[in-house]
Amino acid sequence: AEILVSPRTEGTSVPLKIYSYLQSGKPIVATRLPAHTQVLDDSMAVLVEPTSESLAEGIVCLMKNKEFGYRLGEKAQQVSREHYSMDSYL
Repeated sequence: AEILVSPRTEGTSVPLKIYSYLQSGKPIVATRLPAHTQVLDDSMAVLVEPTSESLAEGIVCLMKNKEFGYRLGEKAQQVSREHYSMDSYL
């Protein structure tokens, strides 16, 4: 996959896949819900409203702006290393 998507429409628990998404270094599109914003912010993901239209717009944005997606993915990977890796807990 070139773009990783977490389309939750409700909930407050962080989906475990978000940590794998961060580590992958690929651009992320996620809904702007506490389930995601506990970990993600606009510096590392495209956060959208929890509607199919907004999700589609976020995906299209990344498809059209590869460099933007690359920068988001790099930041996500950096955050993963600094805050969620095994080394960060040792």
